[in-house]
Amino acid sequence: MKAIRALAAAAATVLAAGCSSPAGSDPSPAPATAPSSAPVAPPSSAPAGPEPTALPPADGSPSADAAATRWLSAADLQAVLLAVRAQRGLDARLIEAAELEAQADAARAALLAADIRPAACAELAANEASAVPDGGSLALLAVTGTPDGVDTLAVASHPDPAVLAGLQDTAARLLEECSTFTMTFGGSTVTTTAASAPVPDALPGAAAVRTVSEGAGQRLETLSVSSVRGHHRVQVSVTSPADPAAAVAHAAELIEAVHTELQRLP
Repeated sequence: MKAIRALAAAAATVLAAGCSSPAGSDPSPAPATAPSSAPVAPPSSAPAGPEPTALPPADGSPSADAAATRWLSAADLQAVLLAVRAQRGLDARLIEAAELEAQADAARAALLAADIRPAACAELAANEASAVPDGGSLALLAVTGTPDGVDTLAVASHPDPAVLAGLQDTAARLLEECSTFTMTFGGSTVTTTAASAPVPDALPGAAAVRTVSEGAGQRLETLSVSSVRGHHRVQVSVTSPADPAAAVAHAAELIEAVHTELQRLP
């Protein structure tokens, strides 16, 4: 089971190149971590450090463009996620930057160690995989206990909006070139298929990718939903959704809630 979970994690990384959403829960020393929609693994159960103060309750109607037009720090993004956590009653904790980068490094190492076919999929993933693009900031919540399998909610900010838009373009290109690929490591092979999934019309700039990884008698499904607006990219990852359509709808609600909180920042 460890082999397929490790390879499936890296397989999902290939399809979510440049994204920043971990998922799953297998903290083994395998080259890759649990199933994921990005190159970062889930948090351990160790207590987190001090959390930033969440935003105060809204007292007016913010401008829709107020936050989208500027880069925000990780502290700002964390405050936004804490506000959404409180509003939605999520059982979730913030993941610290050092933990994110360490898990991203592990996923990148797994990509380098595995034999990926077609080779272009490995090359694209190796070029793009990162916890957050250089010069940007990131905040992430690890979520537990949702009925539809949502396990991470992440928001990234970058001084150059074109960088985040480019992540969406890369994901679309990977879907074309890597709709089916294999990964082999330590004698185990996982075959992954991927396809875009419909997203609600009410969520502009959004994309969803559904991946299914199979091997060694195991099957794992992951879903990643993301939305870019200006300087910000919000992403939700889901593992083994019982109802993919319902999971996408819930992810869209969470993403919109984050965008709304971003608008409220002064």
